[in-house]
Amino acid sequence: MEEVRLAVSVSGSDNLLVRVWLRGPHAVDPFEAVPAERFPWLRVNDRTVVLRSRKRMGRLLDPTGRATGLVPLALPPA
Repeated sequence: MEEVRLAVSVSGSDNLLVRVWLRGPHAVDPFEAVPAERFPWLRVNDRTVVLRSRKRMGRLLDPTGRATGLVPLALPPA
């Protein structure tokens, strides 16, 4: 699914974490319906919706989502 940015297995009873980028809150239910149809045993136990990100890929964003600055990656000391 092209919206998926991260899918990892984690320990515990809730053992799958999926991070997706969607167009808005209205897209959550249709997105969840696709894997639920393919994998009927799948159950969503929790979700978090972030409506606006202040930073993406090291770039600071304004309210419209345009890059306004850069946050450089700090490398650990050698």
